[in-house]
Amino acid sequence: MFICPVCNKIFSGYPKRCPHCRTQNDFSKISSAPSYANADFNDMLSAYDTVIALDTETTGLSFHADRVIELSCVTLTDCGKNMREDDLLIKLPDGNKLPHNIVELTHITDEMLDTDGITEKEATDTFLSLFHGDRYLLIAHNTQFDMNFIYHMLRRQGATEILRKCDMLDTLTVFKDRHDYP
Repeated sequence: MFICPVCNKIFSGYPKRCPHCRTQNDFSKISSAPSYANADFNDMLSAYDTVIALDTETTGLSFHADRVIELSCVTLTDCGKNMREDDLLIKLPDGNKLPHNIVELTHITDEMLDTDGITEKEATDTFLSLFHGDRYLLIAHNTQFDMNFIYHMLRRQGATEILRKCDMLDTLTVFKDRHDYP
């Protein structure tokens, strides 16, 4: 990571010109990128009342037919001064069992869900309790996948309205924008 001494923008790689302002400089002498990167992260945190980084594990790929079986969240509030971690195992509806390939992939078993899992209603209530203030950012890797499953989980509980108030950041898109992707 480098910072341009002219426009103060951060960029990766080792270009001969700043990709933002096109200034030519000897970027090898720039050594303060980490502190600027932290300032940018702090700026992002201060723009939102709640920042939630999340990931799901599901029973399959169809958000219409499959279910969330694990919802993991790291929630930052008060400009990152407060952090909360949640790792929720979510029980399946009565009579449903995990497909064998999902057990192999996730290492989550029916016994784990039966013993340590909570109901989808309880998971929804916990998820909704993470939101504080009025400005929300949800972060996920391949956000479309996770958010489709979360939307359908919330929809079954009549609680989708919160998602209309959220900005979303997809780290997969960020990655693709910054690196060659096959």
